[in-house]
Amino acid sequence: MNVNEGDIEETPTFGAKLNTDYILGMAKMEGGVKILLDIDRVLSGEEIELLEKTA
Repeated sequence: MNVNEGDIEETPTFGAKLNTDYILGMAKMEGGVKILLDIDRVLSGEEIELLEKTA
């Protein structure tokens, strides 16, 4: 999916109790909003290695 830089907004604040470090931003696209994730923060290196071994 291609996302234009101008369509990306800052990560919203969901409150102090919710960790949003893994969210790069949010993009308004036709039909809705897409959450852009930083895959290196969503999964740890160990989790990625485990997924690669099971694939």
